[in-house]
Amino acid sequence: MKMHIYRTLSVMLLGLAAGLTPVTAQAQSYKGSFELPYDVSWAGYNFAAGQYQIWTETELSGAPFIHLRGPQGVATLQYAAHDTAAPGAVGQLRLKQVGGVWVVSEFRTGATAVVYTFRGPKQQVEIASTKGAATPQAVISIAGAQ
Repeated sequence: MKMHIYRTLSVMLLGLAAGLTPVTAQAQSYKGSFELPYDVSWAGYNFAAGQYQIWTETELSGAPFIHLRGPQGVATLQYAAHDTAAPGAVGQLRLKQVGGVWVVSEFRTGATAVVYTFRGPKQQVEIASTKGAATPQAVISIAGAQ
C-alpha cells in the first residue's frame, strides 16, 4: 500500500514539474527577403548592404521576435513598439537618413498588417530637425513575404 502511494505521489510530482517547465515552442508568422542598398543602423545593430532574409516568430508566451540573416550572420532584433496598419501588397522597410547614417525606422509586414517601429539616434534626430531640411527617406520592398 505504501509503495502504491509513493508511486502515485511521484507521478503527480512529475506531472506538476512538467507543467511548470517553460514552453519554448515558436510559431513562425512572417518570412521574406530583401536587399539593403546601403549600410544601415537597425535597433542598435549595424548591417552591411547586401541580401537578407527576415522572419518573425512568436513564442507561446506571446513574445515576438524579429530575425535577420545576412552577410554577417543572424541577428535577433528588439523593437520600440508595434501596431497594426492597413494591409499592404508587400512588406516594407522604411529608412531615414540621420546624421549621414541610414536608420531603419519601421518594418511593415504587408498583408499581415503589422508595423514594427524602431528608435533611432535621438540626439541626431533633434539636430537634423532643427536645420529645417527634409530628412532623406527610402522604402525597401520585401519579396516573397508570407
